Amino acid sequence: MQQYILGLDAGNTVIKAIIFDTAGRELALAARDGHSCMPKPGHVERDLGELWRNAVEVVRQCLDQSGI
Repeated sequence: MQQYILGLDAGNTVIKAIIFDTAGRELALAARDGHSCMPKPGHVERDLGELWRNAVEVVRQCLDQSGI
């Protein structure tokens, strides 16, 4: 069975997913903007439900793009 590496980067504004094969070749990349709020200086809040939905979406996009 082929093996793959999935990376997920959940930043303050964008969540990104990327899939590589074990030789290091990029197979797919997807990103989705999210919303953040800054209630006071030095504080950033994210809606965890939105973050999860966006993560699911970018992983699904990568799987579809790569044909895995």
